[in-house]
Amino acid sequence: MNIDLHDPQRFDLIVKQGSDAEVGFKVCCLPDPAAEDQTPEPLNLAGCSARMHVRTDFASADAVDELSTDNGRIFFDDDPSTGVVWMSFTAAATAAYPPRQLVYDLEITGSGGEVVPVLEGFIFVAPEVTHD
Repeated sequence: MNIDLHDPQRFDLIVKQGSDAEVGFKVCCLPDPAAEDQTPEPLNLAGCSARMHVRTDFASADAVDELSTDNGRIFFDDDPSTGVVWMSFTAAATAAYPPRQLVYDLEITGSGGEVVPVLEGFIFVAPEVTHD
């Protein structure tokens, strides 16, 4: 999936409770937003960081989960110029997700400190049947 920075995207996810999953996408931007007929190019993520909160609803004060480049659950391709971002959902984290619809958004912070929301949506949590 390609994400254009000038048009943050909604992307809904389905996560199975108690399972591991990795989801990747490419962040793209227009070289000159004012020009016409351009092809989006991958955003160079060198020097960037990212974070994502998962909550039961938009107004919830407490996050169900937090993914970030700081905790290693969001990471970029080895070559940051590809613009590829990966989100890592661990079995331990998803086991604690309530079996319901959750909300999330993902922000990228540029090397200059600018914060850009690039992805948002719902996480549909399928209940785990096989568990302790």
